[in-house]
Amino acid sequence: MNLAGPPDRPVEVPDAITDLVADGEIIIVWENQLGGLTFELRPDHRFIKWTPASSGLDLREEAVRLSWAVDFTPVPR
Repeated sequence: MNLAGPPDRPVEVPDAITDLVADGEIIIVWENQLGGLTFELRPDHRFIKWTPASSGLDLREEAVRLSWAVDFTPVPR
């Protein structure tokens, strides 16, 4: 696995993501070194971030960072 970027291998979609998506396609677009994943939901063009509980990442804090950055650069909402 790279430090971070599009995965270079097949990645299993976690049940927490598939449970949220009734229809449409789920595309893995990003993976980080801690196992965090970002998915694009098509055709809605929505993005969902997921991280394993063991990663130590707090996605609530990530939401705050993205909310701040939206005034300066394109970020998923």
